[in-house]
Amino acid sequence: MRIKWIYLAVSLAAMLHPAHMNADINAQGGVHLPGSVSSTPIVWEGSAHMVSSTEGVAAVTVTLEPGWHLYGMRMPQDGPQPTQISFEFPSGMEADGRLTVNRATTRKYDDMFGAELEYWDGGDIRFTRRFRLTEGTAPGRIKCVVRFMGCDDSTCLQPQTKELYITVKQTN
Repeated sequence: MRIKWIYLAVSLAAMLHPAHMNADINAQGGVHLPGSVSSTPIVWEGSAHMVSSTEGVAAVTVTLEPGWHLYGMRMPQDGPQPTQISFEFPSGMEADGRLTVNRATTRKYDDMFGAELEYWDGGDIRFTRRFRLTEGTAPGRIKCVVRFMGCDDSTCLQPQTKELYITVKQTN
């Protein structure tokens, strides 16, 4: 809860007096302080391919700049926005199994939230979901909706929602 008030106060001050605060609000919704990263520190990309004539894998990869972290999928009620990923399959395609991730989160006490939180540190994190085609259909375009929040030592992005539209690559 404290980070929400801190974020609100810094955001309001930056909007009212950016020259005095030497801070600004970027297009991604983050408050940037002097010396902070000016580009998008968290980038999402999607891909999908068939592994057989009836089964495939959809993946979403997030790349975090060094020093940034992405919050895990389970957060306390007053904590940061948890990462949420959902795949929406078109008619003729259906999910097969659960969402998986290629690496575990780190669990650490966070002073701002006053709680133990899970997060992924900088680098690439890959989330995958298997799917299958129903009889007699061709693969369609998959929609992936991602909701997330990330921070570094001086900046937090506002919770964001990204929509990715993924075209399935056929097997040869």
